[in-house]
Amino acid sequence: MLLALGGVYALLGAVLLAQGVSASGVTWLWLMALAASVAGAFLIDCRAVRQPTHKRSILELGLLLAILAVAVWLRFPNLASIPPNLHGDEVSIGLDARKVMAGLMPAVFATGWYDVPALSFTIHAATMRLFGDDLFGLRLASALEGILSVVLLYLLAGRLWGPRPALLAAAFLAIAAWHIHFSRTGFHYMQAPVATLLVLYFLVRGLQDRRVLDWVLCGFAIGLCTEVYYAARLAPVIAVVYLGYRALTARGFARTNAGGVLAMVFGALVFIGPMAEVIARSPSSFSARTSGVLITSPDNFKHEAGGYHVTTLPEVVAIQADRTLEAFNILGETSLQYGHPGPLLDFWTGALLAMSAIAILLRPGSARGFLLATWVWLTLVAGSVLTIDALFSPRVLPALPALMLGPALILDRAWLAVSSLAGRLGTYLFAVPVVVLLGLALQANVHDYFDVQVIDRQPAGRFTLLAEYASGVEDRYRLYAIGSGDWSFASEAPRFVVPTADVVNVRNGPLPLPLDHIPASNGVAFIVENGAADFGGRMAAIQRAYPMGHAEVISERPGAPTFTSYLVEHADLLAANPRAAQD
Repeated sequence: MLLALGGVYALLGAVLLAQGVSASGVTWLWLMALAASVAGAFLIDCRAVRQPTHKRSILELGLLLAILAVAVWLRFPNLASIPPNLHGDEVSIGLDARKVMAGLMPAVFATGWYDVPALSFTIHAATMRLFGDDLFGLRLASALEGILSVVLLYLLAGRLWGPRPALLAAAFLAIAAWHIHFSRTGFHYMQAPVATLLVLYFLVRGLQDRRVLDWVLCGFAIGLCTEVYYAARLAPVIAVVYLGYRALTARGFARTNAGGVLAMVFGALVFIGPMAEVIARSPSSFSARTSGVLITSPDNFKHEAGGYHVTTLPEVVAIQADRTLEAFNILGETSLQYGHPGPLLDFWTGALLAMSAIAILLRPGSARGFLLATWVWLTLVAGSVLTIDALFSPRVLPALPALMLGPALILDRAWLAVSSLAGRLGTYLFAVPVVVLLGLALQANVHDYFDVQVIDRQPAGRFTLLAEYASGVEDRYRLYAIGSGDWSFASEAPRFVVPTADVVNVRNGPLPLPLDHIPASNGVAFIVENGAADFGGRMAAIQRAYPMGHAEVISERPGAPTFTSYLVEHADLLAANPRAAQD
């Protein structure tokens, strides 16, 4: 009855949205639908006798906590300042999260920036509400998702391969620079691996334990995949392909798990129900971002063919496949969101992955092997080979946990071989080179990210520097942005960091001096872009009008000045023009 009530609530929510009822009111009805479905599934499970679950040893739990401690250490310190650069997409997530917090966008049943479903922004809005409406609060959501993905990978791998491969895979994921970066940014990309892992974890639990609740939660996770970063939408496909494989290869599988699959579909419909009405209003918006990056689009094909100097689609696909496979150990990736031109994986992890590609990823003879191979190859093909600018790392981020399983399983096989030859002593002794290897991988990733990536490859850009500088003086000065046509506080980074600053966007327009309007009590900061064609003339005019001002040069890199700030106090403004209006 509770399950049925959950379905009724979800259907009613969709009907109310179609009739124009506010999305906020429907959100509570939707949450009741989820709660009723969970409660009903739980009560059904309580009626069945279940086998006792695996109890983890103290050593296993201690090692997991150690891995999580390292993961936290790599993701949380100086979160607001590392990485130093604010990408426009990152800030756009924060700006729409503020709309959710202000009630200007529904928390769930709407779409925002780039047709992204509102729930994606609401996740960031929650951490911003609890931990600060600032860059730390924005990025904290991704940091928590990064930690959660490590835990989920451990749980999933533990069910399929056992505790040792699970711990190794979690360790490799925790120290991967690629994973660290997106865990430390305010992008919504980390939502995709979390949603993917939730789908696969509850799917495996449902198959192994045959609990209705696991199947319903798997359905919820499938619904979640449609409302976060679009790369997660491959997870339901992976689940369906895996279920189809099991149905074809295991006798009685379909009959045994038919009820669970129905519960999974029910859970997905309950989760998606009201949002489906929002999608129905503009079906094209749901797939706009996906179709916009496919190489089959005429404009995208022209872009790719011109860049690769070929003429046919098969030639483009072949080059894309080559670039995708070489990204991990040779080429790197193409996105500006990460901007990593070197190998995506460190030498040690990459070497083990190359070994595991043949030993594991190309031998899907078992059910778990098929799941792993499907997870990796479907994500790489759909998320990279068939999309522009391979390899664009955010689109294949859901495959990273699966890729870390390869090195973990190779090490575990070697460990088992040593144990069979040398007994218990060999088991303990082999732990030493494993720890050394993980230490070398950790050192390589820490150096690559904290010493190279955030300093040399992606230092703070000009608008990030403008925003950071403005945040330190906005309470004492009115800010004048003077420079090229786009040099202003209207760009994303300043809009997020200093949303209430008193600013004047002069850009490359005229500015009569001395000013005829000045602040009532504050001074003025003339922020002049060094790269502007008339920089010298602008600075000379400002200094002539206010000779008592103070100049400071802000640089992106040593020897490369980005802008010059010229601070003029209120008394000097008034002395230069006693008749200036004050406001």
